[in-house]
Amino acid sequence: MRRSALAALLLAAALAVSACGEPPVPLEFGDREPGRRVLDLAGVADAEALEQPLAALEAAGWDVVALTFEDDEANLGLAHRAGNRLVQEWGAHIAIVAVAAPGDFTSAAEGRQRFFGIASPDAYGVPRSLREQITEEIAPPLAAANDWQAVFHQAASALQGGLEPRG
Repeated sequence: MRRSALAALLLAAALAVSACGEPPVPLEFGDREPGRRVLDLAGVADAEALEQPLAALEAAGWDVVALTFEDDEANLGLAHRAGNRLVQEWGAHIAIVAVAAPGDFTSAAEGRQRFFGIASPDAYGVPRSLREQITEEIAPPLAAANDWQAVFHQAASALQGGLEPRG
């Protein structure tokens, strides 16, 4: 009897934890207009300048979109969830995402909260080595200099060089 009561208690606890889920992404992306690849809610990326590397990825069969936004709760998990949601809602393969606390995209202060990542569903996975190269080697020095245009441009260029063309 004790064993079944313990099992029921553990099952109830597991269901309660899984029902909580992850916090929602506090953004509205809206419908994707034809040809739109950049959603720069933070105003730190030049959509026109990003057009060339993102169009080159599209020519290779990859629909890659870029997202910037600010949020008081900026963290890597939020960047990942927002990127995955954008990929899903816009029907893209990959999202290049940057999130920062308000004012931290351009701040030089210590303790600024800024996070950068590459999001893609499992079916269109970016190899781990390429993701790490972009997020751990390419992006950090450019982000440290607040050169977000270069962060996105170099990330797109690395994806173009590291992904096999899709048929």
